[in-house]
Amino acid sequence: MKIKRIIALLMLVVCIALFGACNNGTPTGSSGAGSGSSELVEPETLSTITVNVADNINGKASERAFRPVGRTFFRYSGLACDLSCTGVRFNAICKGEVKVRFRVSADCYFTVYINGERQEERLVTRTGDNGSFRTVANFEEYGMYEIELVKQSQYPMVYGEIVEVQLTGSLGKRPAERERFIEFYGDSIMNGSNIYKGGTSAATSDASMAFGYATARALGADANIIGRGGMALRHKGNTDGMLEIWDLCGGTASPEVADYGFTRTPDCVVIGLGTNDWRDSAYTEPLYTAAVKEMVFNIRSVYGDDVKIIWCYGYTDAMREVWGVTKATLDTINDNGCIYYCEIPYCSLSKEEGGDGMHPDVKLAQDMATALTAFIEENIYN
Repeated sequence: MKIKRIIALLMLVVCIALFGACNNGTPTGSSGAGSGSSELVEPETLSTITVNVADNINGKASERAFRPVGRTFFRYSGLACDLSCTGVRFNAICKGEVKVRFRVSADCYFTVYINGERQEERLVTRTGDNGSFRTVANFEEYGMYEIELVKQSQYPMVYGEIVEVQLTGSLGKRPAERERFIEFYGDSIMNGSNIYKGGTSAATSDASMAFGYATARALGADANIIGRGGMALRHKGNTDGMLEIWDLCGGTASPEVADYGFTRTPDCVVIGLGTNDWRDSAYTEPLYTAAVKEMVFNIRSVYGDDVKIIWCYGYTDAMREVWGVTKATLDTINDNGCIYYCEIPYCSLSKEEGGDGMHPDVKLAQDMATALTAFIEENIYN
């Protein structure tokens, strides 16, 4: 009996020790200014450093601190962010202001996340700010913070580059890729056009609040968002077609746009297209069905025949009109059952409700994301 009591006591001591160790790690949340790691002791002196983001990413693997977000590429000395929801993520061991130098072609909006928590204030950087630093965070306490910048603005409204980061302290270990990864192809609804109402512009649009990226955040997944407002599968007027940019890191007319490497296979590919194809005066059923098949063929050509593709439908009037043709076409190439059909709640906010009759506001976008999140959890990650 004494031996059993001694063993039980030892097990209790071990459990208490483990519990204490588990509660001394870096916090995952942030309260505005953020919370630093309780294990870090502030040095007597701190130096201010300035680091070029592109040089760091392309430098020695052991010294890399920045992780690109979305389909970015390099141009001049900057990390080019053309597509929506592109940016950078990094850990900063610091105190005080964290500043970033951008280069933008027009007013460009970013979402700032600190320790995974979205900050309420949108960061806007203007052409007049090019060459100067903008404060993206300000920490009262010395600690380690994860900072993520995500471009809200879609191409071709604005092209941007993240050039340098300046802080007092040092950079931490490069953040790891998230275990989950989803790729999204879509039009203005996927890219957050007019989500804040008032007409479609950079100021009223926010792809990081749209249903694709919101779904990825809810699932804890990395995401690529490919597309722009007005996009159809095929070229339409002055607007790129998805079949033209699906393998790029930006628009066809974007400066020195790079090809995408397809180095990471997504858990699934989500497609939200068809609305602008149906609305195109040049629409014909043969052209549309051929485009649907080509889109699927392209995705399978880089990710394999078994890649899971989720084709969304139902959330616009045009999508509902063309859905019969879309599904019938997809059924002919779905012998392996890897194409899924996900109905998304109707999203067009009427003019009487303050919308434009075509796009959702934040609330409707969240309803869409809730439906897609549940579908992916059940069918992909279950």
